[in-house]
Amino acid sequence: MRRRWVWAAVAAIAALAVVVAAVVVLRGRAATSEQAGDVRVVAREQGGERAQDLTVQSPALGTTTPVRVLLPRGWMPGSGP
Repeated sequence: MRRRWVWAAVAAIAALAVVVAAVVVLRGRAATSEQAGDVRVVAREQGGERAQDLTVQSPALGTTTPVRVLLPRGWMPGSGP
């Protein structure tokens, strides 16, 4: 059961990375590897029973952007590895 949560957390992080990369590509800005590592969460809000709405800031985007992360059933803060 715990492995499932670990994989769900890995999937959520991968999804966030894909969203940030897609926004960068769609805006026509290329991110350097140095810029891509500076993404940080500036706001967090519960978006529903299994969703968290984040606002992330990234030098690669030059602005903040909203991201919705869908969480696995039974997930609780601090339940990761």
